[in-house]
Amino acid sequence: MTAETTAKGRLLEDSVALVERKILKVSANASSFDVQPRKRIKVKGVNHEIDLWVTVRTAPGYELLVIFECKNTKNKS
Repeated sequence: MTAETTAKGRLLEDSVALVERKILKVSANASSFDVQPRKRIKVKGVNHEIDLWVTVRTAPGYELLVIFECKNTKNKS
């Protein structure tokens, strides 16, 4: 992966995070939320990086988790 490709990918991830924050700020249903870009998690001993990890708390005891995988490619596959 080249430095230019990495920079483009980071810019895409940051742009998606910005849009998601804006949507959640104006949403009447989102009482509180957390947007975490490039969140690192470990599943069964394997490290993963989630491009965008969004947690939305809509009511006491209810939490919605949405993850985004951003792709910057010309191919549709």
